Amino acid sequence: MGQAGVEHRALKVGAVTGLSSVTAIVMQIITVPVCLNYWGKETYGIWLALFALFAMLQTTGTGYVNYTGNQINLLYHQDQAALQRTLASALAGVALLGGVQLAAVLATFGLGVLPDLLGISGKMAETNEANLALLSLAGSWVLGGFYFGVVHRLLIPAGMMYQAAWWSLGSQLSLFLVVMISALAHASILQTSLFYALVQFLFVASSAWYIRHKLPQFYPWWRGFNLAHGLRDLYRSSSQTASGLIQQGASNGLVVLVSTISGAAAVPVFTTVRTLSNLWTNITNVMTTPLLPDVVRFHATGERKKLVAVQEVHGVLVGTAVNLSILLAYPFIEPMYRYWTSGTVELNKVLLCALLASVSLMNLGAMMNTYLNGINHHRALLSTALARGGIGLIIGGLMMSYFGVGGLGIGVWLGELTALLFLVHFFSAINRSEGFMARIGSMAPSLVSVMSLHLFMGAEALEIGSTGWLLLISVSGICIGAYWGWHCLDESVNKRLLGLFGSRIGMKAGV
Repeated sequence: MGQAGVEHRALKVGAVTGLSSVTAIVMQIITVPVCLNYWGKETYGIWLALFALFAMLQTTGTGYVNYTGNQINLLYHQDQAALQRTLASALAGVALLGGVQLAAVLATFGLGVLPDLLGISGKMAETNEANLALLSLAGSWVLGGFYFGVVHRLLIPAGMMYQAAWWSLGSQLSLFLVVMISALAHASILQTSLFYALVQFLFVASSAWYIRHKLPQFYPWWRGFNLAHGLRDLYRSSSQTASGLIQQGASNGLVVLVSTISGAAAVPVFTTVRTLSNLWTNITNVMTTPLLPDVVRFHATGERKKLVAVQEVHGVLVGTAVNLSILLAYPFIEPMYRYWTSGTVELNKVLLCALLASVSLMNLGAMMNTYLNGINHHRALLSTALARGGIGLIIGGLMMSYFGVGGLGIGVWLGELTALLFLVHFFSAINRSEGFMARIGSMAPSLVSVMSLHLFMGAEALEIGSTGWLLLISVSGICIGAYWGWHCLDESVNKRLLGLFGSRIGMKAGV
């Protein structure tokens, strides 16, 4: 597929993932007031902490799923017989890791630490049947969702990322409805967990049935099972598994940290602000995820120049979209937040500014991260995970004593900054032969955009300077960076992008 095909496919998949992102935003906005109103701050906090703990348990297998999925993506273009063996042998890794996950759940019960992790008393944990709730969530994942997650990765190299995006959207909607119905019905934590586990299992089973009929050449998926092959892949995925576990410290680990230190009722203070920052994380994902199959293919076929070109375009277009939209929306965030939470949760401005600034850094390295993850670059994955998870959790926890929950945001920002430095290092090392190091200055326009946003966020967090003037200066800086970056792109790339957008506008006008 030519470069134009890459752009058209990215737009097609981006349209669906964009719809998914918008839907996710709407769901996040609806979830908070409904759950706070019908469940109350404490019950909602217990559910958030319990689900965060479940997500951390999942991560012991997510790294293996990602590694195997990336292998499937690469082998699809190189050796489909090897792909079949990898897919079948994944049963070995799934069985072993599933046993570890269930053992970890039982150990949590036996040691009696679950109430402490959720930030509640032992009596409240017993009343909410927290043990059975966690076991039901983990059991559903281990008994079905785990292996089906590997099978689902077949869609990406088969050119069905568009369909995969629709399945992802359907999953989001169904699980969102589970939480909404449970809150509106005043369901207990256990009832909600059982309902969630059942719907999740049925949905992944349905997607597996769909893949069986769309890609029958790979069914039965366990054909060619080899225990040694599966265990070898499990061993090779260990660094990615470790990366995933560490990186959870930058997401669900922080939720558990808040509940442990400040109690379950404090969890919504952190999660609501993170939900706001995740709106822009979603924009980044929408505009970056569709590039995954093609950047992996460019790597497999040795087309390094195209990888560098994709990074440059991403930095200009996606970076400008995210940074500019953050600044333009910022003046409206505080009043909307009060309305959204009905004044029951106070907005922490230090946390908000730190998380928004970290999103800008994450956006700058998003394409490089997608590429390095897609080719299973173990050193890069482990280094960035240590930066995000380790620094975010340790520094964030220490900073809580000085800045409260806002200290977590500072830890996340420091972790994201360190991760970005690692991404630039590894990406440039791989592509040095194509002159990337000589062209590293092409990142300068994107850095101007990021620094402009940081100027405003830093002033807001410290409450210094005139907001109006600083906002104007920062917006101008982003616009200058965008103009500079556009003119630094190769002329043929500019013409292709303009032609692509023009054709899209023409198609809509003709409808």
